[in-house]
Amino acid sequence: MVWRCIKFVGIVMCAVAHGGCASDVTPGSDALEAAQTALPTLTLPELGTSPPAIRGSPTEVYTRIARGAVTCWFGAHGPLKGTHVYHAVANPPSKGGQARILIHKLDASRKDKRGVRAYAVDIVPEGKTARLEIQNAKMEEPRGSEMAQDARRWASGQEGCVAKPVAAGWDTQAPAKATKKSQTQVGLKAND
Repeated sequence: MVWRCIKFVGIVMCAVAHGGCASDVTPGSDALEAAQTALPTLTLPELGTSPPAIRGSPTEVYTRIARGAVTCWFGAHGPLKGTHVYHAVANPPSKGGQARILIHKLDASRKDKRGVRAYAVDIVPEGKTARLEIQNAKMEEPRGSEMAQDARRWASGQEGCVAKPVAAGWDTQAPAKATKKSQTQVGLKAND
């Protein structure tokens, strides 16, 4: 529709610039000024831009977003705890690394507890990087927008939650493996 309007305005402007059908339209004439002032001013709608590619492999992006979702959205004081179910499917890097995080409304009558899909975050591989595709199917606002902000922030390597700051659970260091000595110090036997 927009392109048809632009094409029409272009044709009209071309006709006005070349004198149209009238032979007495010359620069500075009243007819030309009247034609120019009669043209409507068009404003083009703002086109949506796709989110930029995120740094890191699709698997790294998935890991950061999944960790953030479980910590912020489904953590002890998370807004989705007890009302929604987290489900994710992630391909290994050898199969492209595409991943999908789905948030379903809780349905206690179902065996897997997954009711209607409320939210989805797709991590789509683009070469050695990834792109996010976020769909809010049934998540109420402003929570849906806050979740999108969280997912984009986590994908870029940042931490934290929009809705509520979380201090615990963001340590990027893996826990140290227990040794025989540390197990016996707390009263555990090596065979336990």
